[in-house]
Amino acid sequence: MSKVNNELKAEIIRKHGCQYPFAARLGIREAFVSAVIRGHAELDELQKNKWAKALGADVNKLFPEGK
Repeated sequence: MSKVNNELKAEIIRKHGCQYPFAARLGIREAFVSAVIRGHAELDELQKNKWAKALGADVNKLFPEGK
């Protein structure tokens, strides 16, 4: 079973209200954001940094398994 990234989800909601505006800002599909949050898709290090920067958050806080 995949692990949900609650920290990422909370930060997206805190900054954007929901996933759609965040996805639109990054130019990606909302379904992909959802898949990453639910652990069904993974980001490479470059993408993790891009997402963290877009959220104004620390990459290691959002993606602790990537340490």
